[in-house]
Amino acid sequence: MVRDLIINSLMFGPISWIFSFFNILFRNDPQLILFGSNRGKQWSDNSKALFEHFCKDPGTLRPVWISRNRSVVSEIREIYPDNAVYAFSLQGLATYLKASQIFVSHSFMDMCYFPPINGKTVNYLWHGIPMRKIGLSSPDSRGRGYWKRWNSVVDRFFVSSEYESKILREAFAKEVEFVETGNPRNDRLFEKFGKREKDSHPSRVILYAPTWRVTKSGGPENNVPFFHPEIDLKRVDSFLEKIDASLIVRPHAALKCSDFSSTRISFIPTELVGDISDLFFEADVLVTDYSSVYFDWLITGKPMVFSAYDLEEYGEKYGFNEEYAKIISGAIARTPDEIEDAISDALGDSTKYESKRGEVADLVFGSNRGGACNQIRKIIESET
Repeated sequence: MVRDLIINSLMFGPISWIFSFFNILFRNDPQLILFGSNRGKQWSDNSKALFEHFCKDPGTLRPVWISRNRSVVSEIREIYPDNAVYAFSLQGLATYLKASQIFVSHSFMDMCYFPPINGKTVNYLWHGIPMRKIGLSSPDSRGRGYWKRWNSVVDRFFVSSEYESKILREAFAKEVEFVETGNPRNDRLFEKFGKREKDSHPSRVILYAPTWRVTKSGGPENNVPFFHPEIDLKRVDSFLEKIDASLIVRPHAALKCSDFSSTRISFIPTELVGDISDLFFEADVLVTDYSSVYFDWLITGKPMVFSAYDLEEYGEKYGFNEEYAKIISGAIARTPDEIEDAISDALGDSTKYESKRGEVADLVFGSNRGGACNQIRKIIESET
């Protein structure tokens, strides 16, 4: 927390003034499109999907990924040799100063903590349709100043639907352009699962992807329970053996958790697999609580279970954009026994709640069922 406050003060003080001075010396390149994600640490999310789309057929555009993680830069350069820069280098600084369009998925911090400067169009892709209230709409006021500063320069949002637009308008309280194109990272999911035939031999894999919680001290709660705080490793192993299933545990990207893999349990943080949607292809059932991953999972047509053991407490602390029971499309389980029964039922009958899943998908995706990258590309090309 102290480290973030120091960075915040420097970036919007002396360093910002220095960047603004150098910005005068560098003329914007209208073809240079800069991408970043997850505070510059990872190659992931909507930014990655759109970046790769541009790289495969750049035309007159020059897509570049910026990162403060040298291994990420190396990974990208193995595929796209001329399309990645290390932020804290002369090349990285020059690239940032010359970019005309910027795409981020989380906040402007995706630009590796470089301060916002004038003369660039800043496009937000965001990183999921939130179930809970976020930003300025949240009853949890901690970090609002931080939120305002690092989200002060957004010019345009690319969103999935009017539903997402409404949520983000309240969260950011900004009168900027909202363009309904769909989310770039979901293009491949619509392509894959839109034509998906039901598996005759399901693999019986459970994906557990909970959201993150904040401790009383204000930091993230790094302890990820097995569906419920009262379920320990011994019990979950016994349960998985009983139903002949395996479990993938995917902690939130903000958490620093210890690996607790076993014969039937795989612990897969973002450091191992950047995009959670890569895990959708393996899993048969999603177990979550209040995570936005739920909405992307709807595209698969597969069942889900909601482990809402702290529903009242969580709702009071953060608030929901819709009444929880109305927006979810699966069994709500509160106790360890209810969670285990709901998972068994979902593995046994994937059609239950099918109509509700379709209703919620219509709400959150509207008519945008793929082709987001192409739509965004046409807009950017028309502006260069």
